[in-house]
Amino acid sequence: VTVRGAIRAFDPALQQKLHDALESLAQKSADAHDVKAAVKFSASRPALVNTLAETIAAQEAAKDIVGEDKLGQKAPRPLDSDDFS
Repeated sequence: VTVRGAIRAFDPALQQKLHDALESLAQKSADAHDVKAAVKFSASRPALVNTLAETIAAQEAAKDIVGEDKLGQKAPRPLDSDDFS
């Protein structure tokens, strides 16, 4: 069985902790069923983080298009698997 997915964290130490926990879970699950597990992680790209200047430029453009009253508060950082710049 092959399981694929993505794990992302903004903190490298937390990213490693998640990798370790997933590997432990896979090994314990395999041991419980008398089978072997192999866990492989590929290096991932860091999350895209816009500079302050880019963020301000986007906010100004949005204000011009929809008006300042339509802009919301600061949103939490997403952990999507894909980043687009």
